[in-house]
Amino acid sequence: MKNENKTWIYSLIIIGFVVLLADGCSKDDSNSTPSQLPINGIYFNPNLTYGTMIDIDSNHYKTITIGTQTWMAENLKVSRYRNGEVIQKTANQSTWRILTAGAYCNYNNDNFNTVSYGNLYNYYAIADPRKICPLGWHLPSDNEWSTLTNYLGSFAGQKLKESGSAHWNTEYYVNGTNESGFTALPGGYRNSNGDYLKISLYGNWWSSSSPTYLTLDAFSNFAHFFTAYENDGISVRCLKDSI
Repeated sequence: MKNENKTWIYSLIIIGFVVLLADGCSKDDSNSTPSQLPINGIYFNPNLTYGTMIDIDSNHYKTITIGTQTWMAENLKVSRYRNGEVIQKTANQSTWRILTAGAYCNYNNDNFNTVSYGNLYNYYAIADPRKICPLGWHLPSDNEWSTLTNYLGSFAGQKLKESGSAHWNTEYYVNGTNESGFTALPGGYRNSNGDYLKISLYGNWWSSSSPTYLTLDAFSNFAHFFTAYENDGISVRCLKDSI
């Protein structure tokens, strides 16, 4: 009888411990912050309000107002100029290096990369009078890029880059805060020889100034301008026209 009482008491103790443990786990779960869900594989700043815009191919993009400017918060994916004419898609390396007309490609010739990173365009495409940005938007100049980085001040690159390590290389990663909402991704580029380079390490965006681009990297918190070749393949962000 004593042994039965002891067994019954031990059972109650064990049951009580399990209930307390389960209750503790339940409280931890309810107080934890849910993971942010990506859109097109991209992690936007959940604390900011984004707008939207649509290109001629019916691709939808998030937009963000930073200071006095409104920017695309995603890289351009369009395959046609504003007037509806097709931009040449060129995967072949030997063809890419001798082009003298507008062209685009997917990084590493993989369509999946376009979902998050957008397309890479050569200078002929971004300088074409038919224009690749949607109506009401344009390719930013060096001065307009500088307006953005000057507004953000010190460590502008850190404030522009997507936060977390979903896309930026974690081995060299200098933490991005994306407090601007710009959500810059390291989409790499295609050089004038047709080689694909530096995805996860560098993000590059064309300027309308002849021919230069803005770059962010995984090694620092700064933004830099570089001179490009006409046959370089580089990402595009469009800037909303001033009213």
